[in-house]
Order: sequence, then structure tokens, then C-alpha cells
Amino acid sequence: LYACDEGSMPYQISPKSLDTIKQQDFNGRLQHNFSAHPKVCPRTREMHWIGYGEHSVQGSDAYTHYSVVNARGTLVKTIPLHFRKPTPLIHDMAITKNHAIFMDFPLYDMTKKIRVEDKTMFGILPRSATDESDIVWIESDGMYGYHVANAWEQYDEKLGATIIDIFMVTSKEFHFQRSNASSLQLRHFRFNVDTATQLLCKVVSAVPCDFPVIDNRKVSMPTRYIYASRLAKRIPIPLAIDGLIRYDVATGETIEIDFPDGVCGGEAQFVPRTLPNSTMLSGVDGDGYLLVLRYNETSDESELAIYDAQSMSSVPRSLIK
Repeated sequence: LYACDEGSMPYQISPKSLDTIKQQDFNGRLQHNFSAHPKVCPRTREMHWIGYGEHSVQGSDAYTHYSVVNARGTLVKTIPLHFRKPTPLIHDMAITKNHAIFMDFPLYDMTKKIRVEDKTMFGILPRSATDESDIVWIESDGMYGYHVANAWEQYDEKLGATIIDIFMVTSKEFHFQRSNASSLQLRHFRFNVDTATQLLCKVVSAVPCDFPVIDNRKVSMPTRYIYASRLAKRIPIPLAIDGLIRYDVATGETIEIDFPDGVCGGEAQFVPRTLPNSTMLSGVDGDGYLLVLRYNETSDESELAIYDAQSMSSVPRSLIK
């Protein structure tokens, strides 16, 4: 169990006591910052992440690095990545079965709004790569997003090409010093890796949201359900959350859960109803619970709300204060 931060190395924590065991550097092999959102592949149990900022990676002049730890906990590679410019906030990445995906957003000045004309570059690198020479860069509109929901790939027989789909929350109006409550939305991107072209960039849910999550047993694989925290325009604090949403990739439907008046929340986590010990690949997509910490202004109490992720009822299955 790790406490993750993109400004340092991760802290290993005891799952039972939550006591800090140590700051994890993977036997001295980790020479750059960690990430708030590492990705664990259910097929291989590898952990992938991107780190930025100060580092001591030998022979590297890059600002950004991509590392992989195998199922045995051994750091097996670190690859320097050269973005167009050093950017002050590289928060997330994605993986598919065979590729790692990096977002080079044009967040160059945190005091100004993103410029669409500055473009976003999506870097797609084979997971088997040992350096960045095989990366494919694909252009999209200038925007910014903190969080990825999921990504997956398939081979299109008609096109004779590998197609990658990625869902993440972004904004073309992003301004770091503002709340962005009305402009952060879930988008669906589709890329042709072989021709290095974008096939789709589409807002799929009109509900402003952030902190998208999925059933982590489906990371890098096709996902039907994406959950996220709904952003509230009426609460005058940055990224205030007044509910949850579920987006159905198959039907395009968005279902919303409303928090009671005077209650705001944070990032939800999906917990499977059953968690077989044999494999991370078991289980039905969406069969589980959404756990979210909330604050009740009326009672001045914090509470853990547990919702049924299948029914998406606004009435919690349990409320722990």
C-alpha cells in the first residue's frame, strides 16, 4: 500500500495499521519523483507511472521520466521523455495492453487560461520500449486535464491499424487559478497509432465532473462504466463536489447521485462487491460500491458514504460518521 505524491517518492504504508513503513525507492533504483496516479496492469501486475521535476537519473537531461515496476516489485526500467517544454503539472497517464500514453498539455503559464491554438500532444509509446525513440506523437486541441479514466486498444481489420480509445476529463477553458467547475468534462479520444492521427475528440457527458474512476480490474481494458465526482457551480470553493455520476460507455447514458443540501464530497473509489484472490481479471464491470468521504456543514461532521454502483441510488447503502 502506497501513499502517492508527484513531488517525492511514495511512502509504503501498512494496510492493517496504516503506519508508515518507509519511503519506497525500490532498492535505490527510483531516481525521479513518483506520481499521484500510477497505473497497475491487471494482466501483468506491472505498475507504470510518469514523474516530473528534479531527478538524478544518470545521463538524462529530460524533465519527465516514465518508470515500470514488475510484479515482484523490481523497478525494471526508467525512460527519459522529452516534452515540448517543461510543464509545471503532469498529473496522470494511461496504459493499454501494449502501450503507455502521456499527455503533453500546453500548461505553460499557470496564471493564464489554456490556449486552444497551442495544441495538446498525446505521446503513445510501446510498453516494450527501452527508450523514447518509438514514441508516436498525435496532435489535439490545446486543453488541460488532471485525470484519466481508462484507455484500451484494438486492431481494426478494415483500417489495418491499431486504434486506441482514451477517456479522461479535460477543459479547453482551463485556468489553474480558477475553479473550472463549468468546463471540466469527460471526453472520449480515439487515435490511429499507425497514421499518428486523431479520429475523435468528443465530450460524452454534459455534466461537469472530475476525479474519474473505474473498476481497477479493468485498467487497460474496455470499460463499460466510468464514475466521477460531479462539480458544483453553486458552492463557492474550488472544485466543490455535490454528487457523483456514472457514465455508460455502451449507451452514452449519464446517471447522477445527488448529495443532500449542505453536504460536499471528494474523490470516490470503486470497490468490487467480491474480490477473488485468484486473479485481478475476475468480476463483472460495475458490480460493487462507490465509497466517498463527505463533509456535512450542518452537523460539522465528516462521513463515509457507501453507494451501490449498480443501482446508483442516491440513498447510501451505509453512512459511517
